[in-house]
Formats: sequence, C-alpha cells, structure tokens
Amino acid sequence: MTIAPTALRRAGDQPTDTRPERSADARAFRPDIEGLRAVAVVAVLLYHAGLPWFRGGFVGVDVFFVISGFLITSLLVEELEGTGRLSIPGFYARRIKRLLPATMVVLLSVTVLAWLIFSPLRQTSTAGDVAASALYVSNWHFAHQAVDYLSQGQDPSPVLHFWSLAVEEQFYLVWPLLLLLTGLAVRRYRRLLRPTLLGAIAALSLTSFVYCVHLTHAEPGAAYFSSLDRAWELGVGAALGILGARLRRVPSVVALPLAWAGLAVIGVAVLTLSDATPFPGTAALLPVLGAAAVIGAGLAAGDLGPVRLLGTRPMRHVGRLSYSWYLWHWPLLVFAGAVWGHLDPAAAVLVLAVSYVPTVLTNRLVEDPFRRSRALLRHPRRAFALAGVTMSSVLAASVLLAAMVPTVPTLSAADARGAAALPPIDASPHPASVALAAVPPTTPAQLTKPRAFTPTPQQARGDLPRIYADGCQRSVASTSTAGCVYGDPHGGVTVGLLGDSHAAQWFPPLEQVALQRHWRLVVMTKSACTPASVLVFNRSLLKRPYTECSTWRRAALARLAAEHVRLVVLTGSFTNPVVQSGHTLGPAASLTATTSGLEATLRALTGAGSKVLVLRDTPRSAVDVPDCVSSAGRSLAPCATAQARALVTASTGVEQRASAEVPGATYVDLDSAVCPSTPCPPIIGNVLVYRDSEHLTRTYALTLTPLLRAAIDEALRRVG
Repeated sequence: MTIAPTALRRAGDQPTDTRPERSADARAFRPDIEGLRAVAVVAVLLYHAGLPWFRGGFVGVDVFFVISGFLITSLLVEELEGTGRLSIPGFYARRIKRLLPATMVVLLSVTVLAWLIFSPLRQTSTAGDVAASALYVSNWHFAHQAVDYLSQGQDPSPVLHFWSLAVEEQFYLVWPLLLLLTGLAVRRYRRLLRPTLLGAIAALSLTSFVYCVHLTHAEPGAAYFSSLDRAWELGVGAALGILGARLRRVPSVVALPLAWAGLAVIGVAVLTLSDATPFPGTAALLPVLGAAAVIGAGLAAGDLGPVRLLGTRPMRHVGRLSYSWYLWHWPLLVFAGAVWGHLDPAAAVLVLAVSYVPTVLTNRLVEDPFRRSRALLRHPRRAFALAGVTMSSVLAASVLLAAMVPTVPTLSAADARGAAALPPIDASPHPASVALAAVPPTTPAQLTKPRAFTPTPQQARGDLPRIYADGCQRSVASTSTAGCVYGDPHGGVTVGLLGDSHAAQWFPPLEQVALQRHWRLVVMTKSACTPASVLVFNRSLLKRPYTECSTWRRAALARLAAEHVRLVVLTGSFTNPVVQSGHTLGPAASLTATTSGLEATLRALTGAGSKVLVLRDTPRSAVDVPDCVSSAGRSLAPCATAQARALVTASTGVEQRASAEVPGATYVDLDSAVCPSTPCPPIIGNVLVYRDSEHLTRTYALTLTPLLRAAIDEALRRVG
C-alpha cells in the first residue's frame, strides 16, 4: 500500500484530547472547539483515504496544535493566577490518564497485527517505530527517515501518525515549567503575569516561525516533524489562552465575520494544499490563523458564529471520538494495504468506516474511564505508575516482536558467487539493450529460495558502498566536492565516478579495478542528483527545484577537469522533471532537456581530455526485494519482475542518445548481468541482488567486477 506522499506520507494529524477537566472549569467548555476538532479529524481521515478533494487534509494537525496550545495554556494560567502556583505533578497526571491508556492499547494492537501480517523485515522496522512512539520521540525518529535518501520509497509505518503525539507531549513537558518560571519572575520583579507571558510567547513563536520557514526550504521532511518548527503553532494557541477573557470583548460586528472567515480559511487549506506543497513553512499560516480566528472570535461571535455548525450534536460526537478515531484509522489503513495491496479511495473509506468500531470501544472502555478517574488525579503517583507500566509493556512487546524475526543461516564467502554463477556475458559496448525476444525464461531452480544467501533481508538495507559511511555519497543538502580519493592515491592514472546513487552502487567494483591497477579513483556522487546538466525538480525530499544539485554538479565537473581524469564512469537516473525558466516541464519535454543536458556534461568531460564510459541505468524491480524475500516461502516468484517491465521502468534512452552524439563517450549496457532472464531473479548465485527496488547490494555489485573491468578495457581501447 502506498499512502505516504514522500518516503514518508503526512500521516500525522492527531487530535490530542485536551478537553478541560469538567470539575476544574465546567464553564470553559466550548462546543465550537469540540466541533472544530471534528472538522480537523474528518479532513485528516478523508485525506488519508485519498479523496481528491481533501489533498490538504493533513493540515488537521495544525488545527489541533492551535487547540492544544489554547486549552492547556488557559487552564495553566488560570491555575497560576488563582492559586499563585502550578501543580506540576497534577498537570502531568492529568495528561497521563487522558492520553496514555488509549495510546498504549493501540500500540500493543499494532505490535500484534504487525506480527500477524507484516513480513519479517517490516516487523523489524515496525518494532523500532513502536518503541519510538511509546517513548514519545517518534517525531525525531521519523524526521531522520524523512531526510534519509535511503529510506525513501519504503512502505509507511503503521505508527507514523504518532509523530504529532510526540510533538504535543514534548510541549506538555516543557510549557508548564516555562510558565512556572515566568510566574516566579513576575512575582519577584512585580510584573503583570499575562502581558509578560504574551511577550515571551510572541518572541518564542516568532523565532520558531522564522526557523520553520528556513528549514522548510532547506529540508522540508525534517521540518514537517520537528518540534522546533511546530512550536509556533502551539504558541499561537497559547497566545489566545493568555488573552483569555479579552477575547469576549471583541465587537460582534468584527468577531462574527472573523470566526466564519477562519473556518473558511481552514477549508481553503484543505482544498488547495497538497503533498507537493512545501510544508509547514508559510503555507501553515492558513490552517493556524484560521483555527486561531475560530477560537479567538468564537465566543464574541455568539450563536450566529461557527458554533451554529460546529456545536451541533453530530459534530460534537465526532469531536469527542476524534482522539481514538485518529489513533485507530491510520494503522488499519496500513494493515489493509499490506493485505490487499493499494487501496483505492472507496476501499479506504470503507476501512475508515470499519475503524469506527474500535474507536467507539476504545473511547468508552479505555479513554473515558481513565479520563474520569478521580483516584489518579488525587494520587499523581498512581498516574506515574500507570505510565511506567503501560510504556514498559509496549517497549517489551516491541523488543519481543523484533526478537521473533527469523534469521537466515550464514553463507560462506565461497558460496556467494553472485554474477559469477551466470553464463559468460558479452560486456563489450553495443548500441542497443538486450533484445527481449532472445531473453531466456527464468527456471524454477532460479526462483527457489536458497537455504542460505547473502546479504540477508535484514542486512540488505545496510549493504552499502563504503562511500556512504565516508560521507562521499553527498547528501541532498551538501554541495561539497572535497576529498573522496580511493584506489591508489599516488597512482599515475586517475579515473572518476560521476552521478547519483545509481552511480554510487558501481563504486565497489570500480574500486576493485582501481586497486588492482594502481589507479587513483576520484568519487563524485550525490543523492538524487542526475549527472545531466539540467535543473531538476526534487519531488521526494525537497518539493522544489534542486538547486544544490546544479551547484554541486558544476563544482564536480570543474574538479574532474582539474584532476586530468583519464576515464570517467558515469551513470544515474534520468527520470526527474526538469525546471526551465521557472516552469516544470512535462515528461516528454523533460527527457528531451535531460538528453541535451547529458550531452553538455559529456562534452564538458571530453573537452577536458577525459574519456567517458556511460553505463545504462540498472533494471528496477516492481517490489521491495528484501522485504518480499523476507516473507517468501520456498518460491521467489512473487519477488521476481518481468524483464520487460524492469528494463522499461529504468530506461529513458537518455544515456544511449547522448553518448552517441559525443565523440569520446561510450555507451555500455550491463543489464544482462543484473537481470539475465525473465522474470528477473531476486537472488543470483546465492546473493541478494537488490537492497531495495532499484539499488544493487554492495555484495552483488562486487561480483560484477570482472564484467565492469572488461567494459572499461574495451571502452579505453575504442576511444584510444
């Protein structure tokens, strides 16, 4: 199931239960806020269902942040003014009894369902996700994955949505302490509490917003999950809570249109924003200010305001259930996708309807009983004990889930033949790819899962060329071209490697050739950065023109020219859309521009005296190979991809057309060593071929050393 918008999809729009204690402040109940929570959670649910009219439904999380900041701050400030102090243990006890029981029930359920449904490899990753969620650090956990190019394209976590719970819990951890310290300072220096708090929260929120805008441009994946980036949204709600009774004095002639306009602005955000929008950044102003207008002007707007809609019984019903419904809907969507494949919107809506059942049960049997418990409030230690027991139970379950993943027997190095197990392959340069009609069928023996193979599915993700650990596979944000010399650093012949991660996978065999021949090897590779001289639009991580790629590429070409490189091995992916004159080109125009751009790169290299070996991009699997192999029985047929599909999805023809136009450039197709028959076997010579769906494992790439060496020799001979 593919629900996530980026490696990771915006599944974090949680309606934390921040309803005030009835005994503490019954008069503060706001039916319009209860209904506003319903608006937010419905937008989130329908967005996750994939309904086209709700592409911006992920903004529900921003609405909930504002609500949380408002309600929590209102209660804390009133307590501080009324009693002159804050009961920190009492505050945390209230948060524990309201939030933790339902959360831990869902996390335990996810752990059990993952064991029943997911592949062993996915069980391992889910165990780590559940542990991070139980400790309320999942936002940082998923932020790391969001900026990790290697994590892109993997199936979404069933607890991805817990990131926003983590953000709010971190807010709950820090905010009362800040209020308490401010209260002490106000008393000591005889200042007014609310104006002082308002000034402090304004300064903190403005700082957070500026940082949010910056990070959204630089690393939108990390910005989306960061507590530092989201603090200003909670701060806007907190400012409303500090203003308190003054909001009631807003003239109705102003409050009425303002409140309705706020609700309309939230609707505009839901309908006009999408996964392509860099977020949060300035785009988050729409839902945040919209929610602030509804909350701030709602009281003064009176019965003619949004309360007429938001305060209706159906809206309040959904609002009361929103926390539990949020917790349940996403895991069930993910597990349904794992069982039945990609869900169309109709099927996803059906899953959402089914999720209403555990929602109601959890609300009535878990959430409400604990929320109403007086004993836990009177005795905070019991609440803290409850937190310890529930969190420990989930952590133990996650450890058990990881421990139950079966292991694959260790394979001796002699048995890991890889490409050496294939019949002799012609590695000489040729003008066309393998003729599909001549491709032999894959035999049943080739699709039988060996008892032992390497790397195991659990090892495959980390079976990387060492340039990743060395920092020489440049990250998306990096523009550095310094260092990164391998082989014999004093060798008389210098060769280079240029391209993206699809070029980086050829480093292991190229390094072996360089060591054998005492060549000096200069590595110039960067994640998602095509070697073609064009400005591309980065869809997965940045959601904007990839200017860092163009800057880095120019520097890389300049360095290769200065190094007097004899031969450059070049390859990459050429499927990204091209940006010209501020406009993103369509697929056909992008391919034409990319071909011209690659010609420009090749001419720059050959003009500097280098010869260029252009490798055709490797075939791509239709499945995540390690994940599929980890759950496969004796037959690997479900993990094999028809060669025609594997070649078509990888090939754009750019490499062949561009190299044909540039003297000194030679095109080589080595696909028959990666997909020798149809369908493409996922394991060749007891070696797992892919570490995901499109990158070779380091172990298999090493077995291609003789083939790459022969191709290099032939290329050097032909170009003289």
